[in-house]
Amino acid sequence: MQAAIADGHGTMIPGFERENCKTFTADSVAHQMKWRGRTELPAATFVKLHFFLRKAELFSFQFVD
Repeated sequence: MQAAIADGHGTMIPGFERENCKTFTADSVAHQMKWRGRTELPAATFVKLHFFLRKAELFSFQFVD
């Protein structure tokens, strides 16, 4: 699974594109998605998440500090 994060207009946030997401291939209930070179989202009021799955199911997700 990979993910990307866009702003409220659908424009990908630099550093949080799919290409920079570290691919997750295991089974977990507490995995933290990570992007190369980025650790924090810029301050935004609204974001859109894009999930890319292959032979996988996503049951839930959450943002945590």
